[in-house]
Amino acid sequence: MQKIFKMINKISVWGGIGASGCILLIFALILVEIFVRALTGSSTFITEEYSGYLLSWFAFLGMAYTLKSDGHIRVNILLSKLGTTKKTLLEVFACLVGCAGFLFLTVYLAALFYDSLAMGVKSMHVSQTPLFIPQCIPVLGSAIMVLQFVSLLGEKLRELSRKREEISHG
Repeated sequence: MQKIFKMINKISVWGGIGASGCILLIFALILVEIFVRALTGSSTFITEEYSGYLLSWFAFLGMAYTLKSDGHIRVNILLSKLGTTKKTLLEVFACLVGCAGFLFLTVYLAALFYDSLAMGVKSMHVSQTPLFIPQCIPVLGSAIMVLQFVSLLGEKLRELSRKREEISHG
């Protein structure tokens, strides 16, 4: 089981690296747009559209890494008032809710991806990008988030198990 959790954590790190790449690509697209406008007086006509896709990809690919590295915003007012066991139980509950929510989102996004693929839906912009292409990354990012919640849940359950052993032996 530990090997699976390590693999999930590696996948989350790769998602974080992909998110960083998205930000760099947005930066590059904007620079290209600036230079094209300055030199030719026209536009690439894709910067706004593709920057939007990349921003979405950034968010979805980076979520699991942020969860793994404990970077999401937490309300510690309640957690600071709880003992360690109650805090861990609340975190287990939060993992279950997060996992269920992202599982629902993953299924919904996968259905949206499939519909766009099956119907041949294209963007309304000049590029006429088939929408299944930009929609595949949010499905992947959301699925990685589900896996990261499962990994975190396993970690919290191990913590509870260790605490129970300490209480029974102590």
